[in-house]
Amino acid sequence: MTGSAKMSTNKGIRYVDKGGDLRHQDKLKTPEKRSSDFDYMRYMNIGFYLMIPLLAGVFGGLFIDNKLHTRPAFVISGIILGAIASLYNLIKLTNEK
Repeated sequence: MTGSAKMSTNKGIRYVDKGGDLRHQDKLKTPEKRSSDFDYMRYMNIGFYLMIPLLAGVFGGLFIDNKLHTRPAFVISGIILGAIASLYNLIKLTNEK
């Protein structure tokens, strides 16, 4: 060969993940970028974290009220328990980092 050909050696960074597997990370994609993407995906589901316990409390209370013929008692207690569970999920979600 007459000329010196330079080969691109952009191999990035190699690291071992928590499972013990060897991974490859591009130099352009920093760990901060990936963690912010994860945070975005986690907070996208906040509606489900808040609404599912409330809906489960309401429908569970309605079901028990229809079976026992005690109209407002279990619906109200289901709403209260659902609200407590929603607040617990919200606190757990915001304290996780």
